[in-house]
Amino acid sequence: MSKLLFVHTGEKVKIDSNDLLYTDGSYSKEVWKRYLKYFDSISIFMRKDYSSFSDEELKSKFNLVPDGFSFYEFKDCGGSIVKFLDPRIKKYNFELFKKLVDEHDFVIVRVPGMNEAIGYLNKIRKPYLIEVVGCPFDSLWNHSWKGKILAPIAYLSMKRTVKKAKNAMYVTNEFLQRRYPCHNYTIGCSDVIIKDQSNNDFLIKRSNRIHTDGSVYTIGTIGALDVKYKGQANVIKAIFRLKKMGIIINYKLVGPGSINRLDSLANKLKIRNQVTFMGPIPHSEIFDWLDGLDLYIQPSQTEGLPRSLIEAMSLAVPCLGSDVGGIPELLSSDMLFNKKSIKAITAKLKEVLTDDKKMLDNSNFVYNVSQKYKKENLEKIRDNFYFNVKGD
Repeated sequence: MSKLLFVHTGEKVKIDSNDLLYTDGSYSKEVWKRYLKYFDSISIFMRKDYSSFSDEELKSKFNLVPDGFSFYEFKDCGGSIVKFLDPRIKKYNFELFKKLVDEHDFVIVRVPGMNEAIGYLNKIRKPYLIEVVGCPFDSLWNHSWKGKILAPIAYLSMKRTVKKAKNAMYVTNEFLQRRYPCHNYTIGCSDVIIKDQSNNDFLIKRSNRIHTDGSVYTIGTIGALDVKYKGQANVIKAIFRLKKMGIIINYKLVGPGSINRLDSLANKLKIRNQVTFMGPIPHSEIFDWLDGLDLYIQPSQTEGLPRSLIEAMSLAVPCLGSDVGGIPELLSSDMLFNKKSIKAITAKLKEVLTDDKKMLDNSNFVYNVSQKYKKENLEKIRDNFYFNVKGD
């Protein structure tokens, strides 16, 4: 029986009164089933979310982890520089990690995360791979002044970690590979799961929806609401500017976290009635939500390869995004804007939303790019990689 230990210190597990496990949008039931294709059982080593959620909230807002998974808590060392550097917390987590490694046959570590794990796994020659899913430097640098202090440390640690990894799976095809190269066995393979694209129904449906008749437009973003580098504030400011030009946009935001900062901004600009905070949504409902948008916008100041953007593209929803991380791998140059320029976001929204041809061209382009991320295409890449790594 092949037992997998899955380590991701960037995720938090939520537990209801019946000890059922829930995770955010990154880990849907479909994602976990993908790992079960290669392993008989899975233990997850993650942080625990101590927020107060009712069982009903957990069921309606988050993704239920399949039966049979074991959960082990990684003690949270975030929230302050003191906790981040506390050797006692690090020692506790590492000792538990070593114990868990002994009890499992294979280890997957998502990075950025528990970087020190890689050296230990190399030392004891335990079969493993790392999944490179983001850039810690960009995340921290765009987070706060405290983040700017930690960013160079995190960058160097991540660079060393990935370089010495035996097997690495990147979610991008270029960006993360350039910034954090691994000189051993690697592949680029997104972890996105999109709907079947066997015909052009999505394109036909979208072309019938596109309109530039001066009515209200609905756009959306998926991302944590309490993290500044996700960039939603800049979109809200752009919507304020567009209102002055007579272009009315309703902005729908999906994601976890406090709405206070963005809510205050929308109220200050007197456009609160144009901004809707949806909170987290289970992955099973995301495609229906995306299908109700006129345009999807990814305004992040740092990204790996955003799954939500690819999901929107797979429905032929016109898309715009910032020029960071793996986003330029997905969108053409005329669909990109400077990551911090409100002026550029305003101009790009006006340019695309008010032009039928540009909306149609955008829709066709993003849909065709999304074809590369069909389930069968990604599974072939992933199957070959696991075959070589596991030796099955």
